[in-house]
Amino acid sequence: MASNKGWQEAILIVRHTESVTSLSIEYMFGV
Repeated sequence: MASNKGWQEAILIVRHTESVTSLSIEYMFGV
């Protein structure tokens, strides 16, 4: 259970990082 929760948290962090990175890239190229 602990490792499973760790995976879920890691996936959430990765998704958050990807969304922030994509927004930053869109902002940079949008400007």
